[in-house]
Amino acid sequence: MSCAGFLQSLACFFSGPMRFKTRISNLPTLSRLAQSLDRIGKFCWIRLMPETVNFVVIPEFKTTQVWAVVEIETVFEDYIVQSNAENVINLEVPTANLYKALRSATNAAHATLRLTKQNNQAILSLSTTWSGRAFGSNIVTHNIAVKVLSHNYVSLVKEPTVPEPNCHIFLPPLNVMKAVVDRYRSMSDRIIFSANMAGELELAICTPAAKIKTRWSNLQNPELDPSQVQDVSQHPSQMREPHEFVEMRLDSREFSNILLVSNVSRKVIACLCEGHALVLYVYITDPEDEHTAVLTYYMSTFLD
Repeated sequence: MSCAGFLQSLACFFSGPMRFKTRISNLPTLSRLAQSLDRIGKFCWIRLMPETVNFVVIPEFKTTQVWAVVEIETVFEDYIVQSNAENVINLEVPTANLYKALRSATNAAHATLRLTKQNNQAILSLSTTWSGRAFGSNIVTHNIAVKVLSHNYVSLVKEPTVPEPNCHIFLPPLNVMKAVVDRYRSMSDRIIFSANMAGELELAICTPAAKIKTRWSNLQNPELDPSQVQDVSQHPSQMREPHEFVEMRLDSREFSNILLVSNVSRKVIACLCEGHALVLYVYITDPEDEHTAVLTYYMSTFLD
């Protein structure tokens, strides 16, 4: 059974006291986040916790997963979550329905999210208040049918583990990269992603009809944090010649969909784990902000 199917099989009804309610303080950011998730999979696992909210997409038949951590103050205020499972609630939410509801509410004066139940069906209810010119305010409510997932079983689903990267680099503007990827995608279902520790990055395709390459130079390679790395000098990225490229082959369609996160990203760090995966850390807030939100994309590579 796939991870997505596994999550769906764990649906349960409300068990014991359970409450979730919050005001949305940053509708545009939350809407763009939902749009990015919708491009990856049909269902999103939302883990509501007292201090953070996790958004996880594990789609079937794809090479990409998304694990996002959003601090409450980034997009919410007056946030309340209560349950018998250490005040954690796990929901399976259709990403398309979530994005449509949030998109329609972008210009609302106020918006709230709450978990309710109708006819034994869990509902994530988005209520928006619109200021009227002559007749006061109007309230519009979007109800999204969701599934409450068992805390015990969901705890078995783990974030992917990958080896230390052989290269890590800040990406150029994603909208520029996406234009290149979309052009290449029309010619090949595989794209070659290469980078080195000298601030260089390449996108290429190689087909019987064409060999095309686009290169960026003068990019930054982020410094390793000594508090996170036991011996910086022995890190795989430091033990190779700086101009030596790390190369991996990616699904061009999936990579194009990932790059749609350009509408919400501030900075993106690409970590190339040779022979395993491309890991993208997408900051949808500035890294130095007090409250952060980071999306982590894990994209498996092809060895052909």
